[in-house]
Amino acid sequence: DTLNPSTVREGTVADAVARAIYAGLFRFTADGVAPDLVDSWTASPDGLTQTFVLKPGLKWSDGMPVTAHDAAFGILNSIAPNSPSPDADVLASAIRGGGPFLAGESDESAVGVTAADDLTLVIETTAPGAFLQSILARPVAFPEPRHIAAFDPDWGDRADPVTNGPFNLVSRVTGGNLV
Repeated sequence: DTLNPSTVREGTVADAVARAIYAGLFRFTADGVAPDLVDSWTASPDGLTQTFVLKPGLKWSDGMPVTAHDAAFGILNSIAPNSPSPDADVLASAIRGGGPFLAGESDESAVGVTAADDLTLVIETTAPGAFLQSILARPVAFPEPRHIAAFDPDWGDRADPVTNGPFNLVSRVTGGNLV
């Protein structure tokens, strides 16, 4: 029904396709979680703030750069009030201010997700721990092409969505087949 990474239901065919045409900050491997778009990351001494540096030169399928702003946008879009994401609560509960934002009790400025520059994403968590990488490997936390998604809420459901993964979608019939 949808290939928008923020709204796919995990364990479905759409989830498998979304993971092929989109890349996240991290990805699941046979050995656990590994960086995908992330080049390096650090945690504050108290473990509540994690800073992720993206690999330089990443591109969307339309040639625009994939930036930390796209990563922040994707996360904030997934946990926005009234989000249709089936996994919004998992993501929101891990991020400082995410729960109140999802509930419509605050605005996004209170959420601990910021792009410090084009390659640096800072996430403040609700608790210390390495769990964040596992959440960031899920489609709900994938970057979204801000230059399109900010103006077109149906961007991920187009026949030719802008993607950043290892495979490109050539053609799609909603509810039918895809190449």
